[in-house]
Amino acid sequence: MHFHIHLLSYVFILGIFLSIYALSIIVTLISTGRLNIINLLKAPQVIDRNVINSPYIGMLGLIIIMISLSILLIKFDGRGNILLACTIALILGIYIFIYQFGNFIAYIFK
Repeated sequence: MHFHIHLLSYVFILGIFLSIYALSIIVTLISTGRLNIINLLKAPQVIDRNVINSPYIGMLGLIIIMISLSILLIKFDGRGNILLACTIALILGIYIFIYQFGNFIAYIFK
C-alpha cells in the first residue's frame, strides 16, 4: 500500500481548519457581544459560565475514547466505515474530555 499526498488532501485539511476556525470566531463574537463593559469593570472576578460542570461528563469522554480505540484495534479490517465511526467518536471523546478536564481532575483528587 502506497501513501501519496495530493493537493486535494491539503485543500480538504485547509477547509476543515478554516471551518472550525470560523465557527470559533463566530462563537467568540456572539459571546463577547452579550457582555456589558460596565458590569465587567465593576465585577471583581468573572465566574466561569460552564453550563455543564460535572466530572462524570469528563469520565464519559474518557470512556468514549477507550471504547473507540478498542473497537478500532479489535474490529478494524481495512473498511472505511469503521475507521470513520471510530475517528468521529475519538474526536468527540477527546473534545468532551478536554472540555471537562478540570472538573475531572478535581473529582479524582478529592
